[in-house]
Amino acid sequence: MLGDTKTSASKGKTKEDSSWRAEWWDFYPLVERPQKPVVWANCSIIFTAHLTQPLVTGRLFSSSKQFVLPSPEPIFSSPSSYQPPSIISVSPTDDWLFAYFPGRDGDGTGCLWKRGLQVDSWSIKDYWGFGRGAGVVTAAWAGTDREWVSDANGTMTRLPPRGPVTPMSSPTLLLVTEDHQLNMCYLRPYMPSLKAMKCSLTQPSVVIENQPHSMHDFSNGPGGVRICIGASIGLGYNESSILIAMRSRLYPSSNVSPPSFSTMDLGLSLDISQPSAPDPVPSVEWESWGEEATIELCEVQLGFDGSSINILTNPLAPLHHTSGPQLTRLSFVCAPPPQSSSSDPTKSPPSTKSGKPPKRTGEIQDQERGQIYLAASFIDFGDYSSLPQSELVLYTISRTVTASGTSKATWHSNRLATRSFSSDILAFIIPRVVLSSPHNAILYAGTLGSSGTIPAQGRTAKEMPIGAVTVLNLPDLVDGNEWEKSTLMVSINSAGREIPLNAVISPNHVLLSAVSSSPFATRTIIHPLPTRLIKNLPGLSSELRREASLSTALLAAIHSRKTTTDVTHIMSFASTSVDRVFDTLYATLLAFLEGPLYKRMAGLWTWEILGIAIEIYGAKSLQTHKEDDKECLLARRQIAQDLCSIAACTSAFEDCEDGDGYDLEAVWQLVGMSQWAIGFTEKLMKQCILLNAASVSESLNESKMDTQSDGEDLFGSAPTSPAFEVGLPILETPILLYIGHPYALGKLQVLLTHVKKFRLFIGQLSARGENAQIARNVLVDLVDYAGFDIDALCLFLTERVQDASTTPAKDDLRSLAMCQPTSAMGASLRKAIERLTDASIINKPLLFIKSSDLVDGISRMTLVEHPNKEKGRDIVSKALLSQRGITSVCMRCGGRSEVGGDVNGHISLRWRTWERVWTVRCVCGGLWAH
Repeated sequence: MLGDTKTSASKGKTKEDSSWRAEWWDFYPLVERPQKPVVWANCSIIFTAHLTQPLVTGRLFSSSKQFVLPSPEPIFSSPSSYQPPSIISVSPTDDWLFAYFPGRDGDGTGCLWKRGLQVDSWSIKDYWGFGRGAGVVTAAWAGTDREWVSDANGTMTRLPPRGPVTPMSSPTLLLVTEDHQLNMCYLRPYMPSLKAMKCSLTQPSVVIENQPHSMHDFSNGPGGVRICIGASIGLGYNESSILIAMRSRLYPSSNVSPPSFSTMDLGLSLDISQPSAPDPVPSVEWESWGEEATIELCEVQLGFDGSSINILTNPLAPLHHTSGPQLTRLSFVCAPPPQSSSSDPTKSPPSTKSGKPPKRTGEIQDQERGQIYLAASFIDFGDYSSLPQSELVLYTISRTVTASGTSKATWHSNRLATRSFSSDILAFIIPRVVLSSPHNAILYAGTLGSSGTIPAQGRTAKEMPIGAVTVLNLPDLVDGNEWEKSTLMVSINSAGREIPLNAVISPNHVLLSAVSSSPFATRTIIHPLPTRLIKNLPGLSSELRREASLSTALLAAIHSRKTTTDVTHIMSFASTSVDRVFDTLYATLLAFLEGPLYKRMAGLWTWEILGIAIEIYGAKSLQTHKEDDKECLLARRQIAQDLCSIAACTSAFEDCEDGDGYDLEAVWQLVGMSQWAIGFTEKLMKQCILLNAASVSESLNESKMDTQSDGEDLFGSAPTSPAFEVGLPILETPILLYIGHPYALGKLQVLLTHVKKFRLFIGQLSARGENAQIARNVLVDLVDYAGFDIDALCLFLTERVQDASTTPAKDDLRSLAMCQPTSAMGASLRKAIERLTDASIINKPLLFIKSSDLVDGISRMTLVEHPNKEKGRDIVSKALLSQRGITSVCMRCGGRSEVGGDVNGHISLRWRTWERVWTVRCVCGGLWAH
């Protein structure tokens, strides 16, 4: 592919750099059909097509684990009759996936999958065939959820709905096929299978559900067949119509005759009679075959009369373009209306002077609609003797509606801007909504260079730049000055063999995944996206700018219930310091604290941030090579995970409460949670005793220093040695967060109060059966013979919650982001530890010596629970894993669970209801996988 021009070095000298240079054929895959699809779902799975087989593969980012979706029956029985999928589309809710498999000299097949409880569990819902010349070109989903976006200041805004309101339940799949038709596949309520409606996009038509419709295709001209090669579906904000843009190519049909040649007179005397010529067949000049010079537009409206669905199509005036360049990308850019007109969940709808909301006549006001653009990129290979030239054209599409809103709308299109790329090749364009932009939308443009330098072998660099991603402002298509460019990198070993062709951005818009042109395998390479510059802080470093952008990305992810793996992937880099991680989490928590809408749900958002902290510290520990730093990060991760577990166990006790007692049908489940709570509290008490002893030893060393004459320390120097400063590092141990932070203190106090109440409730009951007798004895022994007095400890925690509440709110947030106490809590923590260890709360013999230790041998005693026991424990129910059912693994914390599986025997309905909450997400908020 790419031609390498290497320079040799003379003997005995260092090897020089080599260079590479691209030719026109290296960029020809940009116009080849079909293109390699790539989709980055909100559940952090990257879906791609297999290189040679008709399979859809999924990769769990940021791991290397892959899985394959099950194949429908036609493809499973005859895989050689189908090509790899050319279209892959995932619904915004991540629960539906569609793929189209072109046939090899035959019909194609489309398949729809439904996601299960695990992100890598997909089952086939339905599949259907597409005839030759009617394959799927593009796909979109109507009736999507409203999006959450953040501006440069971190203010969250929920955008208006996109496209028309669909009268049927999810999903509503829109497909544009090669024969210029729209296929709408939908699932009506209480219907077992999908239904489909088809209408023409080149002529006005009305299609009504469950009524026959004859469709005549007039799109094909004499002597040729028009095939749609590129299409885009536009769903505007607050827009009731769907816009579809199409680019076609004319192919010769089977009845086309070549140009006729006249009989030449060779001067022969023979009289050879010529047979009568057949009827003339329309002929087409060779120059007219190929890509057309227009982009066709069509308006689609969905209707519902209460029982039947109808589709109305209205072709619009086409957009004209020169016939030389070939289309590479066609994409609608739908910008939301100005923020003053956007739908804000904290504001009530506008009202008139009478106090009533304005009347709607079925049409939304023009100022409330968003702007719709159409971006088309072209490439011109000329005479195929030099590098091609790229061009990007932007159109605006708007409509005019009369004041009454009853007449037909008139659509207008206008060419706004054109940008040529002289030295680089435009590979892909990706639209994005950005509220700080003048028009609330931008374009990511990926450009590729035509030459470069490959570092010599033996250098440390493993990658080299091959292009860049630039932000283009709308509508002038100039470079965004408030954004930094990002570099497209490829492996040095791959230089000259593959270039990125198709790309997609991550769910939180911080990374980009590109599919390479390698002929040997489908490779997805992750690249960073441009970082926004902060205007009021022009001298801000790139690290601080990235920190601000990551904080706003976390805000949007939490509101949208998206995974944060792409954000944590960046924060886990070695170049990102731990202090930057602290500051990013703190900024996210601070944004929630200052928001008026979220103060009523502070506990919910705190729980979400703790889950993100688990993911960040866990990923960061894997990239850290220093053992001390890794141990500290893992300790912080464990503190956040235990705090999420405490909150989940508390909710289980609350859901299983029955009047003044608890549901006895869930007695064993609650006993298991009580056992985990007692074990965790004993671990906390042990650490407090050890830390108090270390603090006392440190104080003794300080007193010895004070007795030294002439102000000298033990080392003979006048200044105080850093090793004997105030023992704040000891008091900043992560586990002390449970006696220093009001949130952690409150959660632990509530859980232990439930355990105490549950023990009193069970102890007062008369056991009528052997099973109940065993459960009561286990719980009584567990609580009464614990290493602490639960009554005294609950009273101590209650008083500590009141004392800790006096800490400034921002210090509490910073402590929670760090998952450890801050220096501001040092004095309060010292007093709390002294009181906890000196009072009659802890029973040291029972705390450090267990009966199981005496049975197994005193040499096997440990201060913490054996890690193998935690690995074999359900992360949700805290019970031991049976290893008999389906075990789900959390993608965030790695915990395992068997919730949602089949349970033998009778089980409490309250417990089952609580358990069902965690069948989709883990207690840390992570999604499940196999």
